[in-house]
Amino acid sequence: MVSNEADIPAFALPRLFDKFYRVPNGDRWQQGGSGLGLTLVQKILERLNGTIQATSESGWTQFTAQFPTS
Repeated sequence: MVSNEADIPAFALPRLFDKFYRVPNGDRWQQGGSGLGLTLVQKILERLNGTIQATSESGWTQFTAQFPTS
């Protein structure tokens, strides 16, 4: 999945799948979510022997999920 709505800063990528981690933004009152969504996705994929990765550059973020074929 690729999103061009917002980019994730490079410093945040290593912690992106950590439980309760939320990427900081300029206005902490506008920041939504609990920080559990990506953690849950990662855990589900791990149970299915899959993986998820995130990459981000200026203006876009990409999430790549991979599953075994057999």
